Amino acid sequence: MYMQLEAAATGKFNKVTDDQVNLETDEKVQVLEVKNGYASVKKADGTIGKCPNYFLTMSEIPGNNFAEQIQYRREWQRRVDETEVEYGPSAFDVTMSSAENFDVLLEISTCERPVVVEEMKDLEVVEGDDVEMSPVISSHTDFNVVWHGPAVDSKRARIQTNQLNSRLLIKKVQKCDSGAYSVIAKNSFGVTSTVAFLSVIAVPEPPTEFTVKVTGDHEVRLKWKAETGLKYCIEYCALDGSSSENWQIASTNIEKTHVSLRNFARNSYSYRVFAYNQRVRSAPSNCISAVFDGSLKENS
Repeated sequence: MYMQLEAAATGKFNKVTDDQVNLETDEKVQVLEVKNGYASVKKADGTIGKCPNYFLTMSEIPGNNFAEQIQYRREWQRRVDETEVEYGPSAFDVTMSSAENFDVLLEISTCERPVVVEEMKDLEVVEGDDVEMSPVISSHTDFNVVWHGPAVDSKRARIQTNQLNSRLLIKKVQKCDSGAYSVIAKNSFGVTSTVAFLSVIAVPEPPTEFTVKVTGDHEVRLKWKAETGLKYCIEYCALDGSSSENWQIASTNIEKTHVSLRNFARNSYSYRVFAYNQRVRSAPSNCISAVFDGSLKENS
């Protein structure tokens, strides 16, 4: 498929022949054809004429992704710069022989605007962790960066930037820091950006309103206050007079607010429950001991 190329004039050009066109600095044109060092262009007013192709530069690098942007740049080099670039690993060391590394090197070496060498990656972290986002950016000239994201807006993030990368740091991340984060790098030739999503998994609170009721011979009924989106695990420990606690799982993957347990072999046990999500568990609830003579004791 034929790719349409858009260009901008690098300076003012005054035509010297009738088949040429006058151009102003930064004037946008459509490239129709390039031959023998001259480009046939179409101006915004519909005027068509020629100009030396070295008076033209890319006005933008369109594409929905990095691969499409690379393809556009290669087409520009082939048609406008009239160069045949050898796209293969032979031009580089074997350590940089992959197609992906080649495309990155090509982009860095030929692009005037900043290039994101290493994109940011989506992160899933637990509340209270420290977070770092650090894309690698290359630019042949000085560039500025602007970060956007929930922790940036709330001024909880710290940003460090040098001429190779820009780091965003969040200490003791909170649930409110979840969301999309973007960094936009800009120099005098253009802009580029990279985006990632930060998911913060909250640490559940210990279950509250935990109760234990002896409902039969070596049978108990446990209840607690549940929260939406969490699951629960019940642990028990036999009270045999030893000083060490040996907690065992009685039931897990519970989404209800109550459960009955039976067939306990000994006369006295201690019970507790904790909540958990996809990444982390809560601290346990208060412990309650049950003796199968009908008495209960809440442990400190």
